[in-house]
Amino acid sequence: MKQAEQARRRALTRERLQRMAWLLDSSFGVPGTRFRFGLEPIIGLVPVLGDAVGFLLGAGLLYEGARAGAPRPLLLQMLGNSLIDLAGGFLPVIGDVFDFAFRANQKNADLLTAFLDEQDQTQAQTSTDSGQVLLILILVVLVLAGALYVAPRLPIGI
Repeated sequence: MKQAEQARRRALTRERLQRMAWLLDSSFGVPGTRFRFGLEPIIGLVPVLGDAVGFLLGAGLLYEGARAGAPRPLLLQMLGNSLIDLAGGFLPVIGDVFDFAFRANQKNADLLTAFLDEQDQTQAQTSTDSGQVLLILILVVLVLAGALYVAPRLPIGI
């Protein structure tokens, strides 16, 4: 694939990342303030299921990262942000506030955008590792299944 085509694909990926992060973390504003929030904290208000759905929506950023050829350490850092967001959301009341403040999707979009910027600067050849994409998808499914299994059994009265 030619370098110009790779640069175009990275630009399209950046646009998708920013749209996803904006929708999930900052698409709404509180009038009279600078505070913004997105769909994910609203969805997260539904105990357990809302947090699981928010995690699944955020997994789209992980998928984009794997598809863009991001290295495993970066993908694991992104997964860590998503897991922190998921775990924080399980806490009653505090978890809802946490969902509004943490913005894991924006953090992940920023991490991946920095990686894509670096790729543009070096014009390095990148290729999608289908095994890496499959690994991310399996991890997302396992974490989601575990969260849905464990959350109703927590003694915190969710």
